[in-house]
This record gives sequence, C-alpha cells and structure tokens, in this order.
Amino acid sequence: MVGATFVEAHPSKNKGFFLWYPVAVAEFGNCPNKKVSGRFVIDCYAYNLIGSSLVRFLMLKKLRKEAQLLPYPSIDAPILQHNECSEYSFMKNAEELWHVLQNEEKAADMIKQLSTVATAKAEEQVRERRFRFFLFRGPRVNIERYALRSNVAILKEILSNLCLDKYVKPTSWTPSHILLRIDAETSSVSILVGKNEEYSATYSRFLFRDEIYTTIKSKLNLT
Repeated sequence: MVGATFVEAHPSKNKGFFLWYPVAVAEFGNCPNKKVSGRFVIDCYAYNLIGSSLVRFLMLKKLRKEAQLLPYPSIDAPILQHNECSEYSFMKNAEELWHVLQNEEKAADMIKQLSTVATAKAEEQVRERRFRFFLFRGPRVNIERYALRSNVAILKEILSNLCLDKYVKPTSWTPSHILLRIDAETSSVSILVGKNEEYSATYSRFLFRDEIYTTIKSKLNLT
C-alpha cells in the first residue's frame, strides 16, 4: 500500500522470526470518552482471511504514547503487504458487529464458534495462561454461557468507548505496519514498539490459526 508507515521498533533478541504486519493506526478524537485518548492499532489482515469483523476488535490494541511512525522499516524483516485497510471497511465492520451484539444469544454463539476453531497447538499454549476473555480460556461447562455473555458485554463496552456504537469516524487513519516476533516453537507472538516487547495472547491466538499462518508462510516463502 503506497504511503504506509512503520511503527519504529528495535528488538533486543533474535528468537523466532520478525514480521512487519499490516495494521492501521487510528485516533478517535471526536469521541469525548477520555479512555480513548491516544492512538490505537487496528488489524488489517487476519480479520479478512478469517472473515469476521469480531476479530478486528479482539485484536485492537492501544499504541504506546511514545511510538514513532516512520516512512521506512526500522529493521530489515519481511513485510506482509496490505490487502484492504480502509477506514470505510473498519466502520462497516463496527456497524456489523454492533448490530450482532444487540442479540445476546446470537453474539454469544458467534464468540463461541470463533473460540473453538484454533489449532490444537495454539490451544495448548493458551491453556497455560489466564486471560480475561473466555475466548482465550479453556471453557468450564458450568460457566460457559455466563462467560460468553460477559464477553458480549465487554465487546459492547469496547465499541461504546470508541463511540463506534454511534458510528463516529476516527479523526485519523494511517495504514501502517507493526513489528511482530513470531515463535513457531511456542506458538507465541510478541508486539515490538520502540525498545519494548509485549507478548500478545490475542495475536498468538489468531495468527497461528491454520488459514493465517500457512498464508503468511506462503507469502513470505517461509518453511
């Protein structure tokens, strides 16, 4: 994508492999909620392959305040090119998801379906940690529905906090790339910004799905 930027990153170790991953960096300055001040990283790849607007909002992440956007990559690593990353598609995804969330049972079923199709290896890694979302936890049958409904409420809160329930557009939208460290041995993905590195349960969950990981390997000629 012409004009795409890169979130500056400087890794301190070389385990796994690095990948410049396509995202958008957005601000929601017209939303009066103070919780949404600053910039957010929005997925521009996995959601499209999976075919789910839900994925974009589960992968949404606040960008560190000190992060710098550069017109060139700060390290030499494969670049996964943008397919589609328009503000229009993001707003359409938000509208679709908000509509689904109004029907609690339908929304809960959508989350459950998405949570049960991860690869076995990724699932094993996820079970070793504790996360807020049911999507990232091994389900207990007696609390399954309660957990799913809780996630519906969390997703509603995410969209409301960004004023996307009122279809308020971002005040800025910049196609970009973030640097990921992908470790196939542990099925883990870390996000690097500046000199900081943070493991991401969400990115690990989705990028190691078969249809995502095999596509990444194919596009980048990885074995």
